[in-house]
Formats: sequence, structure tokens, C-alpha cells
Amino acid sequence: MRGQASRQQLYDRVQLCDTPHLAASRRLTSAARSCRRIVHSHLVWVLLGTGLAFVVVVCRQPGGLELVISPFGGGEPIVVVPLEPGERFTLHYTHSVDRAPIWEDHSVDSEGNIYIEEERFVMFGAGMGHVPGRGTLTSRGPLQVIENIHQPIGDFVLRVGGEDVNHTLIWRGTSVCLSRLTPGRAMVVRARVVSLPSRLWRGLAPPQHAHIGGLGLAIGDWKRGE
Repeated sequence: MRGQASRQQLYDRVQLCDTPHLAASRRLTSAARSCRRIVHSHLVWVLLGTGLAFVVVVCRQPGGLELVISPFGGGEPIVVVPLEPGERFTLHYTHSVDRAPIWEDHSVDSEGNIYIEEERFVMFGAGMGHVPGRGTLTSRGPLQVIENIHQPIGDFVLRVGGEDVNHTLIWRGTSVCLSRLTPGRAMVVRARVVSLPSRLWRGLAPPQHAHIGGLGLAIGDWKRGE
């Protein structure tokens, strides 16, 4: 009996001695858990902030250019196609007086400014001709050519003629007849810088669908090799 009493007293003393240490240990464990929660919370906010900053940076990255042809005074564009800086597009039409074909090559720079680069025609028609200091006059087979013009013209208004005038946009080896889409209307031709996300989104569709505005044009409305 005495041995059992002694062991019980010893156990009680050990428990009394360990109680402060156990309490301190619990407090340290609780503090550690609180610290981990705080660290995790801060890490989540840092990751969210980093992700948001990345999205903002990506959205501000230039994604190239688009050529837009839309009604003068506002309205849904009839043609929106991608362009690269320095890339050319051509407007082809038949002179309304002399009934002779004309081709006008344009380019765009990285800021979306449009330049006239070259003009080709069978003969000098009414209102046509070479101005000294504006490009170089030469010939290519049956055509008279004014090349190396590189004159800035910016956005411009094109009054689309009827099918006899046959205003046609030629782009990347394909063409679309504007005179069949919107004859007799004034259209604004301009280039604009687009964001990278917008360019990537456009890239999900074939170029012939990208984007021939509210007229619902499909591949068949573009012709190859004109």
C-alpha cells in the first residue's frame, strides 16, 4: 500500500511539473497555426495580385493591326481583316469616265497610319497623272506604274461605286467586291492597333470570316488570286 501511495504521489508531482510546459507547448502550437494561416492568406493575395498584374500586362500588349471598312457616320463594319506592320492591301476599281482599270496599293505602319505606295493603270485618265516628286513613273508591260510613293494619307473616305466601277479590296491573295456589298455608299477605310487578346480571339476563326461584319459573308464571298 505504501508503494502504491508513493507512486501516486510521484505521478501527481510529475503532472504538476508538466502542466506549465504543456500549456506553453499548446500556446506555441496555436501561435504556429495562426502564423501559417496568416502566411497562407498573404500568399493567396500575392498570387491574386500577381495574376491580375499579368492579365493587365497581357491585355496591353499590341496584337498587330486590323484594316476596318465601315460606313461613314457610323455603323457596323463590313470588313475587318488582320494586317501586319508594312503589309499591303490593294483597292482595285474601274475608272468611272475612261472605263480603264486602276490598282492602288496601300500599306500601314505599326501605329495604324495608312500610306499610298503604288498606283497602276493602263493610261492616264481624267484626274490621273504623275506629279513630280511623288514616286517614280515607270511601266510594267501594258501598265503605267507610279511606284515608291510612300505618301501618308491616314484614314480616308471611299465612295463605293456600282458594279460597273467594281470597287474591290484585295488582301493576302483574296478579294472581295465592295461594290456588291455596299454600292453608292461612303465608307471609311482605316487601320487600328488591336490588343493581343483581341488578335488571339480573331485568330480562332479563318481569315475569310474575320470579320466580315453584319453582312454574314463566308468563304465564298472572297475570291482567290485577284
